[in-house]
Formats: sequence, C-alpha cells, structure tokens
Amino acid sequence: MSWQRLTIPKKFGGLGFKQLHGFNVAMLGKQGWRFLVQPKALVSRVFKARYFPKSSFLEAGLGANPSYCWRSILAAQDLLRGGVRRRIGDGRKTLTWGPPWMASHSNSVVDSSPPLFMPNMPVHFLIDERSNCWRMEVVRQWFPSVVADRILRTPFSAAHEDGWFWAGTLHGGYSVKDGYRRHVGEVEVAANEVNSTRCWHIPVAPKIKVCLWRAIKNILPTISNLNTKGLNIVNVCPICGLGEETVEHLFLHCPYAVTIWARLGLRVIREGSISAHAWFWEVVQTTSRSELQLFAWAIWALWKARNAAVWRFQVPTPSSTVCLVTDTQKSWSRSTSSRAVGLPLPSPRPVRSGAFKLFVDAALFPPSSMVSFGCVLFNHDGSFFAALNGELVCETDPDLAEAMACRRALGWAREQGLTELEVFSDCSRVVDAINGESTFLSYIGSIISDCRGLLSQFNYATLSFVPRTSNVVAHVLAKRVVMEAGV
Repeated sequence: MSWQRLTIPKKFGGLGFKQLHGFNVAMLGKQGWRFLVQPKALVSRVFKARYFPKSSFLEAGLGANPSYCWRSILAAQDLLRGGVRRRIGDGRKTLTWGPPWMASHSNSVVDSSPPLFMPNMPVHFLIDERSNCWRMEVVRQWFPSVVADRILRTPFSAAHEDGWFWAGTLHGGYSVKDGYRRHVGEVEVAANEVNSTRCWHIPVAPKIKVCLWRAIKNILPTISNLNTKGLNIVNVCPICGLGEETVEHLFLHCPYAVTIWARLGLRVIREGSISAHAWFWEVVQTTSRSELQLFAWAIWALWKARNAAVWRFQVPTPSSTVCLVTDTQKSWSRSTSSRAVGLPLPSPRPVRSGAFKLFVDAALFPPSSMVSFGCVLFNHDGSFFAALNGELVCETDPDLAEAMACRRALGWAREQGLTELEVFSDCSRVVDAINGESTFLSYIGSIISDCRGLLSQFNYATLSFVPRTSNVVAHVLAKRVVMEAGV
C-alpha cells in the first residue's frame, strides 16, 4: 500500500500516519501563530523589525536576503491566513474591510465594497459605546442585508480588546493538530469504502486489528496478490487445494473457513459471488460487538492456519483452530479487564438550603437562523418563582448559544436581587469552560468571561451540568419563542 493511502485517517481506511510535509507546515504555523498572539515577545519583535515592520505576519513578504528560518516560517503563512479570525472586543484595532472578523461560519469576511471616504474604517465606528450594541441603523445603511445580518449576529464585548483566534475550535487557540487537519483538508473517500472506525474499536489485540484491516483492504500476501506484484506462483489454496487463493476464497469460500465459521456459531457465510470488501462491510454492519470481536480473532486464526500450511506444510485441525480462537479471546479479555481501574465518583456538591435554582437552555433553528433561550427559577423549597425566554442574536453555534443563554440568565437573576444561586445547564462543554480557568480566544471567550464575572457578584453561586431530561422546562421555554414567532 502506498504511503499516501497510509496517511488517510483510520476511519476512512488508512492508518492515520502524518504527511511529513503537511505536519512540518503545521508545526511552522505554531511559530507564525505566536507572532500574532504574542507580539511583545522578543522573537516576535526581532522578526517584525526585520521582515514586516509596518504590517502583520499575514501580510509579510519574503523580503530581501531572507534567512532560512524566515523562509521556513513563511511557508505556513497561507495556512494561517485560511484559519485565523479576528475577535471583536472594542473594535479599535480591526479594520471593517480587513481580515475576517464576523462570527459566521460560512463567510466571515466583509465582502462589500468600502466607501471611498473611509476605506480604513475600524469596526469601532459600528459600535454604540453607551449601549454596548451594534449601531443598527448604520450597519443596515452601509452594508447589504446579508452582510448586515452577519454583523449584527456577531457578539462582542467592549470591555475586551480585539484579538486573534483560530476558527473551528472552542478555545480558539492554534494547535499543530488543528493546523495539520486544515492543511490536509477533507479526505476524498469512495462511496463504497468501509468506515473502519468500528474495526479499530474492537476490543482485541492490536495485531488482530491490523490483520483485520489488511484483510479488509485486500493487502494480505495471498498468492493472488503476490502474483499481481510480479511473482509467478502456482495459484492454488494451500489449505484445501480446490481454488485460487484470494482473500474471498481464504475467509469465505474455502471449506476449511466454512467449517470454522459454523463451529464458532457466526452466521457470516454468504451465498453466491461477493467481494471481500462488500462481505466485510456487511459483517461489520450486521454483527454485534461480541460477535465482531470473535470474528476478528477468527480472521487472524484463519490467516495463521494458512501460514502453517504454507511454511510448515501442516494444516491445523478445525477443532484446534476453534480452540485457538476461543482461548485467545478469553485470555485477552481476562488480561485487559484486570487492567481496568474504576474511577472514583465525584463527591456530591453540598446543597445550599437557601439557594434559588436556575435552569437554563438554548434552542437553535438553523433553517431560520434563529436562536432562543429559556430559563426558569425555583425557590429554595422547589416551588416556581419566575421564568424568562427570548431570542438571542447570534450565529447558530450550539456552544456560543448556550454560553449566551447562561449570560442572559445570570444577568436576569442578578436583576431579581438574588444573592445565593445554583445554576444548571445541559451543555457540559460550556459548564466546564465557565467553571475552569482556561483562557478562550474565540468569540465564546468574552461570553465565558462575562459569565464568570456575573457568578462572582453573588454571595454564593454554582454552575452544574444536568442531563436534558432534568432540564425539560427550560428547553420547552426556549422552543416556545420560535412557536410564538411562527417560524
């Protein structure tokens, strides 16, 4: 198999090896990313003074007499151009018709023509400082309706400065892994390709997974495959001697294999002519996890029996092969189960007797690009106190919507004059982000920062995750906004 096919991700039939050039570019992108987010670092200041004194790294050129180091880093410039975005804070350091800054996933660049009298207008001119909102009349007047809608759905917080973030991640930071994925791009997979994800997750030894993968990809050194590589070998099955040795014959049509499948109780035999690829795909789709585990061990045992016939001129009896399959499976299961160590359960958070309970949720409706929220407040004794729902002006991004819903609900609870509060959400990613201490560079970062600030204003406040089944009331309130709007 060629190296190019081996670099395909495992779920698409490859082994997930890295393309060396792409991985090198992704690692160089890390240094270019530091030029953007750490402009005061010594190395950033040295390179900026030498190669791009009046611009940023994204607009830098090769320059005269460049060093080998600069040539290498500049190779990742196109990668960063395609993935970085500006996050709007106060809007003072970002040009409206400059780098992409809108929160839209489809198009984050303002692609309309700038006015002649102000081509370098900063985004700050579109923000109303007193209300901390977009100047809707100005946005609607200067931009086409599609662009204006994307601008108005972009959240911002004037308390923060503008900054760079990497698109497509929750935290907004660049990583070599994310850079490599963007550089390689989408993998083109044939329509009849087996999704190998389930094969790699079978609880068997790694060598069994590799053997099964090689069988699925038809790259086992059977006589037929060896002859296609230029060898001249008499093509006859070394086990039964009744047909040509192909992957289909070895595992499906050989009388020896038919006997093994029957004794193992696996109904994998198919009548008529069927390719190994289609057969494996059907087996993976129709068998249970335990049967698939036994199937993988049997494939390895059949290949082991074939090698014994080729190299030692001895064909194991079907009974010995079946015993090999069952014994090795049981031995592997025992050895791996003994390694499993139960994780300690998290200690339950003490219940505050006088705290109010606030449940919050967001709902997304992509066809209409509408996002709504709902929250319900209960007394400390569990009785209903108040509820609120409404529309959120943001992109249809689940994490962003949930974070904005939390911010809106916390602000509303603060307006009620509450001092002790327990907040519950069914979005674990947002709950973990708010409760954590990590810095988020993406648009959700300013929302998370606001939520942390609102929580600190209470005498006692906690934010916890609850399953959707425990947050039904807030979810229904959020969906009701769309029902009332008739969308």
